[in-house]
Amino acid sequence: MHRPPILPLNEAEFIPVELDPFLRMTAPRDRTLGVGPTAWTHYHDCMELGLCLSGSGIATINQRAFAYGPGDVMLVWPCQVHMGWTREGHAKWKFLNFDAKAVDWARPGEKARWPTAHAVETAGFEQVVPAGGGELSALAAALFRELEERQAGFETAARHLLAAMMVRVRRGLAHAQAAKVARGAPSAENEAVRRLQPALTHMATAYAKPLTIGDLAGACCMSERTFRRAFQTALGCAPLEYLLRLRVNTAAVLLRETALPVADIARSVGYPNASDFSRAFKKVLGTTPLRCRTAPRGPKPVHT
Repeated sequence: MHRPPILPLNEAEFIPVELDPFLRMTAPRDRTLGVGPTAWTHYHDCMELGLCLSGSGIATINQRAFAYGPGDVMLVWPCQVHMGWTREGHAKWKFLNFDAKAVDWARPGEKARWPTAHAVETAGFEQVVPAGGGELSALAAALFRELEERQAGFETAARHLLAAMMVRVRRGLAHAQAAKVARGAPSAENEAVRRLQPALTHMATAYAKPLTIGDLAGACCMSERTFRRAFQTALGCAPLEYLLRLRVNTAAVLLRETALPVADIARSVGYPNASDFSRAFKKVLGTTPLRCRTAPRGPKPVHT
Protein backbone atom coordinates (compact mmCIF):
# COMPACT_ATOMS: atom_id res chain seq x y z
CA MET A 1 0.00 0.00 0.00
CA HIS A 2 1.34 3.41 -0.96
CA ARG A 3 1.66 6.06 1.74
CA PRO A 4 -0.49 9.05 0.73
CA PRO A 5 1.69 11.96 -0.39
CA ILE A 6 1.37 15.40 1.19
CA LEU A 7 -0.59 16.78 -1.75
CA PRO A 8 -4.06 15.25 -2.21
CA LEU A 9 -4.06 12.12 -4.35
CA ASN A 10 -6.63 13.67 -6.67
CA GLU A 11 -4.00 16.28 -7.50
CA ALA A 12 -1.32 13.70 -8.36
CA GLU A 13 -1.01 10.61 -10.52
CA PHE A 14 0.57 7.36 -9.35
CA ILE A 15 2.91 6.09 -12.08
CA PRO A 16 3.95 2.46 -11.56
CA VAL A 17 7.54 1.50 -12.34
CA GLU A 18 8.82 -1.96 -13.28
CA LEU A 19 12.32 -2.60 -11.96
CA ASP A 20 14.80 -5.05 -13.44
CA PRO A 21 14.47 -8.13 -11.21
CA PHE A 22 18.26 -8.53 -10.89
CA LEU A 23 19.53 -4.96 -10.78
CA ARG A 24 16.44 -3.62 -8.95
CA MET A 25 16.58 -0.50 -11.12
CA THR A 26 15.24 0.65 -14.47
CA ALA A 27 17.09 1.39 -17.66
CA PRO A 28 18.03 5.08 -18.09
CA ARG A 29 15.60 7.29 -19.96
CA ASP A 30 16.19 10.68 -21.56
CA ARG A 31 13.58 13.39 -21.01
CA THR A 32 13.18 16.95 -22.24
CA LEU A 33 11.24 19.46 -20.18
CA GLY A 34 9.52 22.24 -22.09
CA VAL A 35 8.98 25.88 -21.22
CA GLY A 36 6.78 26.51 -18.22
CA PRO A 37 5.39 24.04 -15.68
CA THR A 38 4.58 20.46 -16.57
CA ALA A 39 0.94 19.50 -16.44
CA TRP A 40 0.70 16.83 -13.78
CA THR A 41 2.24 16.12 -10.43
CA HIS A 42 2.95 12.44 -9.92
CA TYR A 43 4.63 9.94 -7.64
CA HIS A 44 6.14 6.43 -7.67
CA ASP A 45 6.52 3.64 -5.13
CA CYS A 46 10.31 3.54 -5.51
CA MET A 47 13.23 5.98 -5.55
CA GLU A 48 13.93 8.18 -8.58
CA LEU A 49 17.32 9.55 -9.61
CA GLY A 50 17.70 12.40 -12.07
CA LEU A 51 20.76 14.04 -13.63
CA CYS A 52 20.31 17.43 -15.32
CA LEU A 53 22.30 17.62 -18.56
CA SER A 54 21.31 21.12 -19.68
CA GLY A 55 18.85 23.91 -18.97
CA SER A 56 17.57 25.28 -15.68
CA GLY A 57 14.32 25.58 -13.79
CA ILE A 58 12.47 24.56 -10.66
CA ALA A 59 11.71 21.10 -9.26
CA THR A 60 8.93 20.81 -6.70
CA ILE A 61 9.00 17.80 -4.37
CA ASN A 62 6.05 17.61 -2.00
CA GLN A 63 5.90 21.05 -0.38
CA ARG A 64 9.49 22.07 -1.22
CA ALA A 65 10.93 23.72 -4.32
CA PHE A 66 14.51 23.52 -5.58
CA ALA A 67 16.31 25.42 -8.32
CA TYR A 68 18.24 23.15 -10.72
CA GLY A 69 20.88 23.53 -13.41
CA PRO A 70 23.37 21.45 -15.46
CA GLY A 71 25.11 18.72 -13.48
CA ASP A 72 22.65 18.82 -10.58
CA VAL A 73 21.38 15.53 -9.17
CA MET A 74 17.78 15.07 -8.03
CA LEU A 75 16.66 12.37 -5.60
CA VAL A 76 12.96 11.66 -5.06
CA TRP A 77 11.80 9.29 -2.33
CA PRO A 78 8.91 6.83 -2.73
CA CYS A 79 5.45 8.46 -2.63
CA GLN A 80 6.82 12.01 -2.81
CA VAL A 81 4.68 14.05 -5.17
CA HIS A 82 6.89 15.88 -7.64
CA MET A 83 6.90 17.91 -10.82
CA GLY A 84 9.34 20.13 -12.70
CA TRP A 85 9.51 22.99 -15.15
CA THR A 86 11.97 25.23 -16.95
CA ARG A 87 12.43 28.97 -16.82
CA GLU A 88 13.02 29.25 -20.57
CA GLY A 89 14.04 27.06 -23.47
CA HIS A 90 14.31 23.35 -22.67
CA ALA A 91 16.02 21.27 -20.02
CA LYS A 92 17.44 17.82 -20.76
CA TRP A 93 17.54 15.16 -18.04
CA LYS A 94 18.40 11.52 -17.53
CA PHE A 95 16.23 9.55 -15.10
CA LEU A 96 16.07 6.09 -13.60
CA ASN A 97 14.16 4.47 -10.75
CA PHE A 98 15.56 2.02 -8.23
CA ASP A 99 14.92 0.12 -5.02
CA ALA A 100 17.13 1.75 -2.39
CA LYS A 101 16.91 -1.22 -0.03
CA ALA A 102 18.50 -3.44 -2.68
CA VAL A 103 21.74 -1.43 -2.55
CA ASP A 104 21.55 -0.25 1.07
CA TRP A 105 23.75 -3.05 2.30
CA ALA A 106 23.71 -3.91 5.99
CA ARG A 107 25.99 -6.00 8.17
CA PRO A 108 25.15 -9.70 8.46
CA GLY A 109 22.13 -10.13 10.69
CA GLU A 110 21.13 -6.47 10.41
CA LYS A 111 18.20 -5.16 8.42
CA ALA A 112 18.82 -2.32 5.99
CA ARG A 113 16.95 0.78 7.09
CA TRP A 114 16.71 3.30 4.29
CA PRO A 115 15.69 6.80 5.51
CA THR A 116 12.04 7.70 5.03
CA ALA A 117 10.76 10.65 3.03
CA HIS A 118 9.53 12.17 6.29
CA ALA A 119 13.04 12.03 7.77
CA VAL A 120 14.47 13.65 4.65
CA GLU A 121 11.93 16.48 4.66
CA THR A 122 12.14 17.08 8.41
CA ALA A 123 15.92 17.37 8.25
CA GLY A 124 15.73 19.83 5.35
CA PHE A 125 17.92 17.60 3.18
CA GLU A 126 18.59 19.16 -0.22
CA GLN A 127 16.99 16.74 -2.68
CA VAL A 128 18.49 18.60 -5.62
CA VAL A 129 22.23 18.50 -5.02
CA PRO A 130 24.25 21.11 -6.95
CA ALA A 131 26.91 19.89 -9.35
CA GLY A 132 29.60 21.47 -7.17
CA GLY A 133 28.18 20.00 -3.96
CA GLY A 134 30.19 16.78 -3.93
CA GLU A 135 30.74 13.59 -5.92
CA LEU A 136 27.11 12.74 -6.66
CA SER A 137 27.11 14.34 -10.11
CA ALA A 138 30.17 12.39 -11.28
CA LEU A 139 28.85 9.14 -9.77
CA ALA A 140 25.44 9.63 -11.39
CA ALA A 141 27.03 10.32 -14.78
CA ALA A 142 29.16 7.16 -14.45
CA LEU A 143 26.09 5.12 -13.43
CA PHE A 144 24.07 6.24 -16.44
CA ARG A 145 27.05 5.59 -18.73
CA GLU A 146 27.49 2.00 -17.42
CA LEU A 147 23.78 1.24 -17.90
CA GLU A 148 23.73 2.70 -21.42
CA GLU A 149 26.96 1.21 -22.74
CA ARG A 150 26.32 -2.23 -21.11
CA GLN A 151 29.91 -3.41 -21.34
CA ALA A 152 31.10 -6.59 -19.61
CA GLY A 153 30.44 -6.39 -15.87
CA PHE A 154 28.15 -3.38 -16.15
CA GLU A 155 25.64 -4.86 -13.66
CA THR A 156 28.28 -5.07 -10.93
CA ALA A 157 29.61 -1.61 -11.75
CA ALA A 158 26.10 -0.12 -11.73
CA ARG A 159 25.22 -1.63 -8.36
CA HIS A 160 28.46 -0.41 -6.79
CA LEU A 161 28.12 3.09 -8.25
CA LEU A 162 24.57 3.37 -6.96
CA ALA A 163 25.64 2.02 -3.58
CA ALA A 164 28.42 4.62 -3.45
CA MET A 165 25.88 7.34 -4.21
CA MET A 166 23.56 6.13 -1.45
CA VAL A 167 26.43 6.14 1.07
CA ARG A 168 27.03 9.79 0.26
CA VAL A 169 23.31 10.53 0.49
CA ARG A 170 23.20 8.93 3.95
CA ARG A 171 26.18 11.03 5.05
CA GLY A 172 24.59 14.18 3.70
CA LEU A 173 21.34 13.36 5.47
CA ALA A 174 23.16 12.70 8.75
CA HIS A 175 24.83 16.08 8.46
CA ALA A 176 21.49 17.73 7.68
CA GLN A 177 19.82 16.07 10.65
CA ALA A 178 22.61 17.22 12.95
CA ALA A 179 22.78 20.78 11.67
CA LYS A 180 19.13 21.16 10.51
CA VAL A 181 20.43 22.28 7.15
CA ALA A 182 21.24 20.37 3.97
CA ARG A 183 24.96 20.38 3.23
CA GLY A 184 25.50 23.71 4.90
CA ALA A 185 23.46 26.85 4.29
CA PRO A 186 20.92 26.48 1.45
CA SER A 187 21.72 28.50 -1.64
CA ALA A 188 20.28 31.98 -1.93
CA GLU A 189 18.46 30.89 -5.08
CA ASN A 190 16.75 27.99 -3.34
CA GLU A 191 15.91 30.21 -0.38
CA ALA A 192 14.26 32.71 -2.73
CA VAL A 193 12.19 29.97 -4.33
CA ARG A 194 11.18 28.53 -0.96
CA ARG A 195 9.81 31.85 0.19
CA LEU A 196 7.42 31.58 -2.76
CA GLN A 197 6.53 27.92 -2.17
CA PRO A 198 3.06 28.61 -0.66
CA ALA A 199 2.08 30.57 -3.79
CA LEU A 200 3.61 27.98 -6.13
CA THR A 201 1.74 25.19 -4.38
CA HIS A 202 -1.49 27.19 -4.46
CA MET A 203 -1.15 27.79 -8.19
CA ALA A 204 -0.20 24.17 -8.90
CA THR A 205 -3.33 22.85 -7.17
CA ALA A 206 -5.83 25.65 -7.87
CA TYR A 207 -4.81 27.05 -11.25
CA ALA A 208 -8.36 26.62 -12.59
CA LYS A 209 -9.75 29.00 -9.97
CA PRO A 210 -9.69 32.81 -10.11
CA LEU A 211 -6.43 33.80 -8.39
CA THR A 212 -5.29 37.33 -7.61
CA ILE A 213 -1.92 38.79 -6.75
CA GLY A 214 -3.36 39.59 -3.34
CA ASP A 215 -4.24 35.92 -2.76
CA LEU A 216 -0.78 34.72 -3.78
CA ALA A 217 1.12 37.42 -1.90
CA GLY A 218 -0.95 36.77 1.21
CA ALA A 219 -0.10 33.05 1.06
CA CYS A 220 3.57 34.04 1.29
CA CYS A 221 2.95 36.70 3.96
CA MET A 222 4.28 39.41 1.65
CA SER A 223 2.97 42.69 0.35
CA GLU A 224 1.92 42.61 -3.29
CA ARG A 225 4.87 44.77 -4.30
CA THR A 226 7.40 42.59 -2.47
CA PHE A 227 5.79 39.43 -3.85
CA ARG A 228 5.90 40.66 -7.45
CA ARG A 229 9.57 41.59 -7.13
CA ALA A 230 10.55 38.34 -5.38
CA PHE A 231 8.68 36.24 -7.94
CA GLN A 232 10.27 38.03 -10.91
CA THR A 233 13.74 37.61 -9.41
CA ALA A 234 13.39 33.93 -8.49
CA LEU A 235 11.46 32.60 -11.48
CA GLY A 236 12.22 35.13 -14.20
CA CYS A 237 8.61 36.04 -14.93
CA ALA A 238 5.65 37.84 -13.36
CA PRO A 239 3.27 35.79 -11.16
CA LEU A 240 0.31 36.10 -13.53
CA GLU A 241 2.54 35.25 -16.51
CA TYR A 242 3.58 32.09 -14.70
CA LEU A 243 -0.08 31.27 -13.98
CA LEU A 244 -0.91 31.85 -17.65
CA ARG A 245 1.83 29.43 -18.75
CA LEU A 246 0.69 26.85 -16.21
CA ARG A 247 -2.88 26.95 -17.50
CA VAL A 248 -1.95 26.88 -21.18
CA ASN A 249 0.68 24.14 -20.83
CA THR A 250 -1.80 22.03 -18.90
CA ALA A 251 -4.40 22.58 -21.62
CA ALA A 252 -1.88 21.69 -24.34
CA VAL A 253 -1.17 18.32 -22.74
CA LEU A 254 -4.90 17.60 -22.40
CA LEU A 255 -5.45 18.53 -26.04
CA ARG A 256 -2.72 16.15 -27.23
CA GLU A 257 -3.34 13.29 -24.83
CA THR A 258 -7.14 13.19 -24.46
CA ALA A 259 -10.27 13.46 -26.60
CA LEU A 260 -11.98 15.91 -24.27
CA PRO A 261 -13.85 18.73 -26.04
CA VAL A 262 -11.89 21.96 -26.29
CA ALA A 263 -14.56 23.81 -24.30
CA ASP A 264 -14.27 21.32 -21.44
CA ILE A 265 -10.49 21.64 -21.41
CA ALA A 266 -10.76 25.42 -21.42
CA ARG A 267 -13.06 25.35 -18.38
CA SER A 268 -10.81 22.86 -16.59
CA VAL A 269 -7.89 25.28 -16.71
CA GLY A 270 -9.85 28.36 -15.71
CA TYR A 271 -11.26 29.76 -18.98
CA PRO A 272 -15.08 29.57 -19.14
CA ASN A 273 -14.95 31.78 -22.25
CA ALA A 274 -13.64 30.08 -25.41
CA SER A 275 -12.39 33.33 -26.93
CA ASP A 276 -10.33 34.17 -23.84
CA PHE A 277 -8.91 30.65 -23.88
CA SER A 278 -7.89 30.89 -27.55
CA ARG A 279 -6.23 34.27 -27.02
CA ALA A 280 -4.30 33.02 -24.00
CA PHE A 281 -3.28 29.85 -25.83
CA LYS A 282 -1.95 31.74 -28.85
CA LYS A 283 -0.11 34.22 -26.64
CA VAL A 284 1.85 31.46 -24.91
CA LEU A 285 2.29 28.82 -27.64
CA GLY A 286 1.84 30.85 -30.82
CA THR A 287 -0.89 28.60 -32.18
CA THR A 288 -4.56 27.79 -31.65
CA PRO A 289 -5.96 24.97 -29.49
CA LEU A 290 -7.33 23.19 -32.58
CA ARG A 291 -3.98 23.30 -34.40
CA CYS A 292 -2.25 22.08 -31.26
CA ARG A 293 -4.56 19.07 -31.13
CA THR A 294 -4.04 18.15 -34.80
CA ALA A 295 -0.31 18.94 -35.04
CA PRO A 296 2.18 16.06 -35.51
CA ARG A 297 3.33 14.67 -32.18
CA GLY A 298 6.71 15.73 -30.86
CA PRO A 299 8.30 14.39 -27.69
CA LYS A 300 5.75 13.85 -24.94
CA PRO A 301 5.76 16.29 -22.03
CA VAL A 302 7.61 14.96 -19.03
CA HIS A 303 5.90 14.83 -15.65
CA THR A 304 9.02 14.81 -13.52
